[in-house]
Amino acid sequence: MQSLSPHWSLGDERGARESFSAFNTLCWIYTPQEPTPETKTLFKAIRDSVLSWQKRLSRFDPLSLISRINREAHLKAIPLPPGEWSLLRLCKEYHRSSRGLFDVSLGRVADRWRETLRKGAPPPSREESLALAEAAGMERVFLDNLSRTVRFLSPGPSLDLGALGKGFILERVAELLHSRSAPPTAVSLGDSSILFHRLPSPGRLWSLLLEAPLQPNLFIKELLLPALSATTSGGTYQHASLGEGIAGHVFHPLSGIPVDASLQYTVLSTSPLLGEFLSTTLLLLPFQEIPLFLEAFPGVEVFRVTSKGVERLTRPWYTHGGSDHE
Repeated sequence: MQSLSPHWSLGDERGARESFSAFNTLCWIYTPQEPTPETKTLFKAIRDSVLSWQKRLSRFDPLSLISRINREAHLKAIPLPPGEWSLLRLCKEYHRSSRGLFDVSLGRVADRWRETLRKGAPPPSREESLALAEAAGMERVFLDNLSRTVRFLSPGPSLDLGALGKGFILERVAELLHSRSAPPTAVSLGDSSILFHRLPSPGRLWSLLLEAPLQPNLFIKELLLPALSATTSGGTYQHASLGEGIAGHVFHPLSGIPVDASLQYTVLSTSPLLGEFLSTTLLLLPFQEIPLFLEAFPGVEVFRVTSKGVERLTRPWYTHGGSDHE
C-alpha cells in the first residue's frame, strides 16, 4: 500500500500521478491506467480548473470576488456570477438545515485564531472569541434573489468558504471528468477531500486508508470504495494545545471557540459538497443528536474517527470489506 497523501492511500504501483500545490497544501491527481498523451491533457485541465476556482473562492487573494465581498458587502450589494451565487445559496440552506451550526461567515474568528493554531501564540480570550462570533452569522448575509447580489447587514460577517469551497471545486472536477468520459481517476485536494471517478478496473474497488487524528501516517482503517467522494474534517495539522483540549480549525458559531481536533468525521457520499457540509457539522453537534440529524441524509456513510479507532454511524451504503490496521 503506497501512501499518496496524509489521510488517504491508494494501492497501486502502476498508472500516472501528478501533484501540485493549492489550498496551502499538496494536491494530487492519479489514474491507475498507463499514461497516454490524453492523460497529460486531462491532468492539466483538472489542475487548471482547481487553481482557477481556488483563486475565485479564496478569501486570502485580495483580487478574488470573495475578498471583495468581505471588504465591501457591508457597504453595498455585490453582484454574483452563477457559480458563486449557487454556492452562497447552498451555504444559506446548509446554515438553515443545521440550525445555525454550519456557518461560513466566521472569517474574523478564524483570522483571530490563526496565529495560535499555526505558531502557538496566546489564544484570544473567550470574551473576544464570543464577541467576534456574535458579530458574524449567516443571518446577516443577505442574498437578493431578484438581483442575484449579496450584502452584509452589518460589518461582522466575513466569508470563509474553507472545506465547502473544496467540495464545490471537486464537483466542478467531477463534471469535467464526466464530460470528457475520463478514465478512472482520483483527485485529492489536500488531506481532507478526495473524489473517485469510475472504478479503477473492472471488479476492483478503490482502497482508502483512514488516519488517526493528530497522528501522521498512523492508518487505522481501510475502506474499499466504488466511485464517490470522501471527505473528512477535524483531523488537521493546524492545532494548538489548550487547557481543556486540542484546538482545531473548525469554530463553534455560538462561542467562536475551536472544536477538539482529536475527533474527526469521515463522510462518503456521491456529492463532495454534501460530504464537506456533514463532516464539518457533525463536529459541532452533540453526539446524541447525530443519529436523528443523519436521518435527513439517506445515502451517506459516516465514520467517527478517534485515536482509539473507527466507529460506523450509518449503514454500509458503499463500503465493501476492508480491514482494521494495527
